[in-house]
Amino acid sequence: MGVKQWVRAMLVLSALPSSALALGLGDIRLNSPLNAPLDAEIELVNATPEELASLRVQLASRETFARYGLEWPAFLSSVTLAKAKGDAGRDVLRVRSTEVVTEPFLTLLVDANWGRGRLVREYTLLLDPPVNPVRIVLEFDVYRDLPPDVALKTANDV
Repeated sequence: MGVKQWVRAMLVLSALPSSALALGLGDIRLNSPLNAPLDAEIELVNATPEELASLRVQLASRETFARYGLEWPAFLSSVTLAKAKGDAGRDVLRVRSTEVVTEPFLTLLVDANWGRGRLVREYTLLLDPPVNPVRIVLEFDVYRDLPPDVALKTANDV
């Protein structure tokens, strides 16, 4: 790369807003089903070591929830957020609760503050009920040994 090209590249980069390369909150990955304590991870995007050192995260206040037109369920009092290393050494926020989640929809407002900025991001989670593979196997076994016309009629009655 020639000197002129390098200078042009630096000028273009310096013209970008500083927030273009700032820390961000990425997607959330849910690891728990409905009727279990909450377990999720939020990816930290473009986080420098300095930003991670000064990063403070928490659920937004009740007032912020109200400002966004969202309710604050009592369950949220048991939710904690903590910086951690995820799969492949990526920086993540672990979102956990001590109480069981009984509602299938859950909205979180995450408030992140660090030395150079602040970010509030909304996450809406859909928690599926846990799958019960034993029940599926048992239902299959009941119909397996019946004649096809009886099994079909019985299965349709369920």
